[in-house]
Amino acid sequence: MKNKITNWLKYDRKFNTGLALYYQHGNNLALKKTFNRQGENPFNLQLLQEELRKLAVIEPDDFRHMLSIPVHQYKKEVKEEPAPVVPEPLAAEKIDPTDIQCLKSNLPDNARKAIRIREEFPFLKETNCPPELKILVSDMLTAYDTYRKAHEDCFTAENEAQLLEYARATVENFIENRLIWEELNHYKTTGEILGKHPIFEELRELSAIRSMNATDLAKMKGNLRSSITKLHKALEKGDKPELNEQRHENLSSKERLLVAVENELTSR
Repeated sequence: MKNKITNWLKYDRKFNTGLALYYQHGNNLALKKTFNRQGENPFNLQLLQEELRKLAVIEPDDFRHMLSIPVHQYKKEVKEEPAPVVPEPLAAEKIDPTDIQCLKSNLPDNARKAIRIREEFPFLKETNCPPELKILVSDMLTAYDTYRKAHEDCFTAENEAQLLEYARATVENFIENRLIWEELNHYKTTGEILGKHPIFEELRELSAIRSMNATDLAKMKGNLRSSITKLHKALEKGDKPELNEQRHENLSSKERLLVAVENELTSR
């Protein structure tokens, strides 16, 4: 692994090939999902380089020195240029979103078992099962259905842009499926909530909203509306397009919170 990452840092540095290496060897599913959804931009490329550095256990000073030398200079210093960085065949949970053959041959086993999820996790039938996990089961089945549809659509894509869109949806929903699977499996093994899935943060926010008084809710409502307006303007303006994916995510989150705040105010 270290040799592959070192060769990538010296002779390649392309985002897609580095991302394929991280899909193979990285363990942070949430970060894989971020890379997959946002794609290449200067920040993500730097973040990917840093994550690969840590995986290969390269000292920061050595890493900075390595990147200070242009790729073409490294290639001049070797008699025979190294073979291109090509990952080993990917496991199902580490799919390259641009590799259609990999997508075709790696239907994830855990997704196939989604329909038998209640048999796999019998605690879901218990009265003391955390409600968050029951919500996640529904989300998991939705992610599986979306994954399967996007996976099939990959084979009917009419152009590269369409293929990339379907491939990204395939990987994104696969990773969502895996995140939920980890939560359920952790609870099954330990009897405790892992709490890494974003739903737990969202539910904490909803709980905080329910405990707020009317004055604070009204203030929060105004702040959320202001933030939503600013995000809409930023998206319309189009500056720094590499931030648009994050802006869309922030916008969706704030709009959900605004609905929750307004519902809470209405119910009082």
